[in-house]
Amino acid sequence: FKESERQSLVSACAASLSSCMSSKKESIEGVRKRASLPGYGKLLECCCSENSSLGNVGQAYGIKVIRISERVDFSDDHTLIQLVGQVKQNPGIDLHGSLPCTVWCNWQKMAVHRLGPSYAKRLAIRRKKSLELVSRFRFLAEKVIEYGGRVSFEWPRYCAGWLQKELISMICDLGMVEVSFDGCSVGVKDKDDNPILKPWRIVTTCKDTAVAFSDKRCKHPPGFKHSVAEGSKTAGTCLLYTSDAADDLL
Repeated sequence: FKESERQSLVSACAASLSSCMSSKKESIEGVRKRASLPGYGKLLECCCSENSSLGNVGQAYGIKVIRISERVDFSDDHTLIQLVGQVKQNPGIDLHGSLPCTVWCNWQKMAVHRLGPSYAKRLAIRRKKSLELVSRFRFLAEKVIEYGGRVSFEWPRYCAGWLQKELISMICDLGMVEVSFDGCSVGVKDKDDNPILKPWRIVTTCKDTAVAFSDKRCKHPPGFKHSVAEGSKTAGTCLLYTSDAADDLL
């Protein structure tokens, strides 16, 4: 995208968020309509861990979370066909995605600088595969929406992947709204129990999800020192490893 095109798409997303926030909550009629669908109370969690908090919290709420974990090859056509089949058999089922984002992290710039052209070439190949996963997620998301379900997707706020046309097009074409928040506001901590700022972003077709996360910004006083989100002390501290975040998402 040219900068002017990107800005227009971002503006469109911002307008959608403004509309969402003004209407606040999903209408009672909308909830009743979804509740009548056979897939209501079910959620596909795409690219998650075997023991994701979203699945654990969902169980407490009586929500059946179907984990598409690392053991499932989301890049395989047969997997996608099976998932579409589940959506068709369960109209109203929801979808949440947290695709691997390592190739889009900011430190990749330093890696390219240090390791040179050969690494940059390998990174380009990995990023192409990442965007292929995004395309697959979009295809599945379109089916979920077609059959009455809701869709959400999360990545770190400053992940370079957000600027890719595949992501921006998905957000705008599916009518998703964006909400940014901070990990420390939803219980993200290191293994020594120190808060991690962890700036995050979710895009969603669900008004209630956007509203739930809209006030989740860091409330620590100026000068507060957060733990750094890197290294062994913070391993396994991504957003949905916290029950607070999972609670808001559900």
